[in-house]
Amino acid sequence: MSDLSCSKCGAALREQDFNLELGVARCGYCKAWSRIAEPRVNLESEQTRLKREVSRPDKYELNEYHGVLHITWKWFTWASVFLIFFTLFWNGIAFAVFGGFLFGAIEEGGWMFLIALFPLIHVSIGLLLAYYTVATLFNRTTIMVSPHHMLIKHGPIPWRGAELDDTKDIDQLFCQENIHRNKNSTSHTYDVKARLASGKEVKLLSRLENVQEAVFLEQQIERFLGIEDRRIAGEVSL
Repeated sequence: MSDLSCSKCGAALREQDFNLELGVARCGYCKAWSRIAEPRVNLESEQTRLKREVSRPDKYELNEYHGVLHITWKWFTWASVFLIFFTLFWNGIAFAVFGGFLFGAIEEGGWMFLIALFPLIHVSIGLLLAYYTVATLFNRTTIMVSPHHMLIKHGPIPWRGAELDDTKDIDQLFCQENIHRNKNSTSHTYDVKARLASGKEVKLLSRLENVQEAVFLEQQIERFLGIEDRRIAGEVSL
């Protein structure tokens, strides 16, 4: 039984995870159910459990210059157009309300100034939304990987990137799924992480909207660095 693994996240299944009467097992890591009645599903080899090869998405540019791998892509999508109108709508209302309260506070004075502070929350959200919208319109991400160094930067609008001083410390790259739920819908985003030889995990990229893009980046960087792909408990599967 110890050789079996979760069909979703790849974590090893423990003895207490099995229900032999029902012919199923529940992963202790991701809580997903797996059927164990058919040995061919659960006794697959390590090789067949590896992720399938992902082709290059259209918006990605992949090049190698002087021994350095370059991967670049633009942030812009058609959703950015919707963000423009939504940002203008939000900020128009937020600043109008704040202006009205502020004008009233100037006229009335006293405690009205305290009331005028409440719309500042919506104004702050509007400014952050405007910054993000401008970034989606103009930014692009560039990944540069050499045999000894990795740099991930976003620009021209300033945005936090990532850097690894020694790529030889990377034991494995993997992708992780994030589930975002609200009252009306559920969405998924994906992170690309590096697990170092020390066991520490470093987030390289976050909130990618497509699992194929995340796995593509993982595979290209691993191939360039000569890292053999292995399953990591909790990583997303294709």
